[in-house]
Amino acid sequence: MSRIGDRGEMEAFVRSVELGGFSAAARELKLTPSALSKLVTRLERSLKVRLLNRTTRRLTPTPEGELFVARCRRILAEMEDAETELSRTRERPRGRLRMHVAVGFAMHQLVPAMPRFFERYPEVHIDLVIEDRRVDIVRESIDISVRPWPPDSTSFVVRKIFECRSRRASTTRIASTASRSQAWESRG
Repeated sequence: MSRIGDRGEMEAFVRSVELGGFSAAARELKLTPSALSKLVTRLERSLKVRLLNRTTRRLTPTPEGELFVARCRRILAEMEDAETELSRTRERPRGRLRMHVAVGFAMHQLVPAMPRFFERYPEVHIDLVIEDRRVDIVRESIDISVRPWPPDSTSFVVRKIFECRSRRASTTRIASTASRSQAWESRG
């Protein structure tokens, strides 16, 4: 079975039929008439059928060309619809996002920002895991993990999003039993 080489051949054929000639179609597609004619000829060769009757003044589709141009219009319209649909998905995020965050970050940063996020991205649904533990991102199907330590694997995409300084507090009794080096290391 022969195959159509590419979308350009199909577009060249359809526009040639619609405009009645290679010159008009070539101008619209920003090609030379010769280049456009070659695309259509290559299409006819790959299909092993003549699609156009050519005269010096006009192009008219053969019966096979009539059938093929109707099908090509539908295919090209479907391709355009698919491209439009895909470009829309890039414009507005949507879908499920499974996110893991530590309790402190969730309370102080994430939860206050969520109403604004949902207002801006109403088609995003967040499955939020709030825990102070290391999660296995792959095994637990986590899309995003915000954590204060580096990942266990170098195969992850990692981005530093902010600098976090922590403070630790303790009672005087507990602090007095710790050595200076231990207290210093715990601030790390």
